[in-house]
Amino acid sequence: GMSKQDWVKLCREEFALMVFDESHWLPAPTFSKLATLRTKYRMGLSASPKREDGKEKWIIALSGVPIGEDWRNLMQILGKTYHTVNVHVVKDYDAKFELLRELYNPNRRTLIFVELLVHGEKIADEFNIPFISGATKHRLDVIKSSKSFVASRVMELGMDIKDIEEIIEYSFQKGSRRQAIQFDGRLMHSEVKGRVHNILFTVEELELYGKRLYGLYER
Repeated sequence: GMSKQDWVKLCREEFALMVFDESHWLPAPTFSKLATLRTKYRMGLSASPKREDGKEKWIIALSGVPIGEDWRNLMQILGKTYHTVNVHVVKDYDAKFELLRELYNPNRRTLIFVELLVHGEKIADEFNIPFISGATKHRLDVIKSSKSFVASRVMELGMDIKDIEEIIEYSFQKGSRRQAIQFDGRLMHSEVKGRVHNILFTVEELELYGKRLYGLYER
């Protein structure tokens, strides 16, 4: 972290341009003080400018309208097309695991997202595939050497995997629209045809956290 002395010195400076990457994090108490630094111009970058803590409007207030938010415009520029998104609703987690067994195809390059480590460990053991979490070293090597893998939220940002064919959301961070968009964005980076995004809800999860789909509806 930055020392108090370094921060005081930084506050005396005046910058021509500040760029806030992943600007949806900027309203957080840890990062919002960065917006107080003096700069002539500022730019926010985010494809998922969403927050669930009541501070969503702060993103625009602190960094301007984020570059990357308008997926339709970006897709036209990049020549990309939308992929299929399927939403599955089942009774409970036992039924969800059975559905996962049906959906998982070891011949397709698949990324399965989980929120809980216990889910990741169970799925990795069931399908004999790696589980990438915060404790995993050499993640890129694991990705390159494995057809499919399970991942915690450490894989939701900044990973550009060109040959991913399918993403399955098994468990997730409650109603986070930002996370749902980030998960879907992993497929946007892929260059293969026939990409598909499967989202698995229990009935209770859909009732409590169905709003996580709203960000996808917008795009």
